[in-house]
Amino acid sequence: MDDIKKDIAFIKFTSLWIPQLLEFGEAIKMQGDDYYFSPHPFTEDVLRKLAHCPGKDLYYLMISNDCIMGYGFLRGWEEGYEIPSLGIAIQPKAQCAGLGKYFMSFLHDMASRMGAEKVRLRVRKDNEKAIILYKKLNYCLEEDIKNTEYLIGFRDLVREEGYENEN
Repeated sequence: MDDIKKDIAFIKFTSLWIPQLLEFGEAIKMQGDDYYFSPHPFTEDVLRKLAHCPGKDLYYLMISNDCIMGYGFLRGWEEGYEIPSLGIAIQPKAQCAGLGKYFMSFLHDMASRMGAEKVRLRVRKDNEKAIILYKKLNYCLEEDIKNTEYLIGFRDLVREEGYENEN
């Protein structure tokens, strides 16, 4: 994992990355992971709007050698929520390498820097790998009363170490 980390950079999503993020979205869809990760359509119009969003919500890419290894966000502040929603997806060919935990640590720290005291997420009940990760990261998971196919997770934030690179 340490070998992988040395080549990782976290960068804010900008319009320069739209073509690669469209490919990333297609890879997720081809793998069937869009069943688990579908925060918004992966279309050029939607991505262009997100890339030019000047507000508080944060959209980040995890990059290695100019390839997108992960896409994640902290959003909800623009809508007035105090607790941001966190979401991530890891490139299918890079899953199970510890990158999800690494990316989430970065997003936890970014949320803390923005003044959030906790974060939330939603996860499908049948997404066993994600649930295991979230429990390891100290998320408290409970039934989503609005949609029983999901669990809602909350995690209190503390200042974390675990990444070395922020752009």
